Amino acid sequence: MKCLIIDDDKFERDGLVYLLRQMGFGLEFIDVKNGRLGLEVLAKENIDIVITDIKMPVMDGMTFLEKANVMKPDAAYIIYSGYNDFVYAKQALSLNVLDFLVKPVDEEELDKVIRQALAAVQGKRQAEMQTGLNRILAGQAAAEAEMLFAGGGRLILLGTDRDLMPEEWQAMTAVSKRLGGKAVFFQMQPKRYVFWCDNLSEIFSVNIANELIQQCQAPARVIVSVRVKRAEEIRRAGQMMLELLREAIFLKEKTVLLPDIYLKETPPPLAADADVGALIEDWLALGLAGH
Repeated sequence: MKCLIIDDDKFERDGLVYLLRQMGFGLEFIDVKNGRLGLEVLAKENIDIVITDIKMPVMDGMTFLEKANVMKPDAAYIIYSGYNDFVYAKQALSLNVLDFLVKPVDEEELDKVIRQALAAVQGKRQAEMQTGLNRILAGQAAAEAEMLFAGGGRLILLGTDRDLMPEEWQAMTAVSKRLGGKAVFFQMQPKRYVFWCDNLSEIFSVNIANELIQQCQAPARVIVSVRVKRAEEIRRAGQMMLELLREAIFLKEKTVLLPDIYLKETPPPLAADADVGALIEDWLALGLAGH
């Protein structure tokens, strides 16, 4: 994740970067000296967290926040300023500001606020990913939904004999959270669950799939897609995987891999256009791998 720091005092900027790196959040940093330059960065970079001073030349922090919320409403904004600027705190609440840190910063307070910011950003991103995936799988993909998955990733589809119990759901969402903001787990249909994560290797994907099965107390099957990128690839993979789960009698293993031949630009007929049983027998003949 990327963090933008805006302060006209280079010593303060460097100090914040040093502290945050010592805390081990794994953030990338960009720092600038006023709000106008901050807006230029927001226009070019995918910024997740913004820490800004208030009193700066050229463009102050409050003006920056007003404009930044229009450009990047899903970022986490934090004010970092002096005691005399605390009168701005009430106004900051209306500008989507997560918290107000007072100089000189307390390290424990900084740690707490950054953790809150990371959680907020990840929560928003996962909600966007879930909505986007649902639209793609339903054949309603818009350009903005497809952009969320432009880097590619893998679908993991979990089928169970019943809906998950609360403790099972909690355990599986914990797997998603462990992988950070690039993973999402949600229910697609009754007894059908989708797990997506950016750029998982095949081996790691199968390990995740097996972990999901272990967390499920009811009989379950998991199908792992090849790496997919375009919306049509994601939609086709999801449809194929759902059809395969409907014919669970053909699945001799708990975890299987979907052959990539069905994601080609001129694939064999979709299950809706062919006999499902014969189609799945063809998949197995092509080398559908069980693990």
